[in-house]
Amino acid sequence: MILGLWKKPIEMISFSVATAEGRRRLEPLEFSIRIACLVTAIVVVMCTGGLMFLAQFGMVTDLANGIMLSVTLGGAVAFTVTLLICWLNAREVQILVQSHERFLHLSHTDALTGLSNRLGLYAECANLGSEYCVAFLDIDHFKSVNDRYSHLVGDLVIASVAARIRDHFDPPAHVARLGGEEFVVVQETSRLVFLQMCEKVRAAIEATPVEHQGLRITVTISIGVAFRGDAEIFDKVMHNADLALYRAKGGGRNRVCMTGHVERRQAVA
Repeated sequence: MILGLWKKPIEMISFSVATAEGRRRLEPLEFSIRIACLVTAIVVVMCTGGLMFLAQFGMVTDLANGIMLSVTLGGAVAFTVTLLICWLNAREVQILVQSHERFLHLSHTDALTGLSNRLGLYAECANLGSEYCVAFLDIDHFKSVNDRYSHLVGDLVIASVAARIRDHFDPPAHVARLGGEEFVVVQETSRLVFLQMCEKVRAAIEATPVEHQGLRITVTISIGVAFRGDAEIFDKVMHNADLALYRAKGGGRNRVCMTGHVERRQAVA
């Protein structure tokens, strides 16, 4: 009961408000005006109540003018001072929040490709449903690209492959670079559709060489696919996809392979 009475005032002094799309953070000036209005209303009520109380004892000779004067001066001072203090503090809070959000974005994002990194992937997949698919994708013979053309060209190859993977999977899919030349895709979709998308991205990467200063570098990828089943945890499904990737690399590379529950990882470089 008491909490219910205080709910509205608490919401009024919050830095965010509820909307149909969720909670929206208020701008510093908008927040400051809300607080200033609330404080001004409190001051006006207190001044009016105080003068009326004093008038009962004959300590106020002109109640109407006293109320008008106290409300005008008290309200103006309260609004101005509160607005200024709240705006200055709200600006500082906004800067801190933006810095935190920027840091969070950088810590969850791969700098080279703009995809999520491992930490970002796990954060995005925290609320997956009961049925989803996982694909591990690895650039074939990537070390030879670095050795033959330089690490700069290797970075271009990684960025090109990342862009094609991102373009071939629908926005609900979670695409990340785990490190080096290895990527992962997690999506809640049917197994057949997911396999078809994996095959399409494999074929597209093979058919589109990476061009750099007159060079045309043919790139292929191997893909291992796993599906969640039997209430497996996320790490287990990731492990199964990793096993399937090693099957694809051991089977000649440039292909898509699925895993079962009894696969054994092969020693393939």
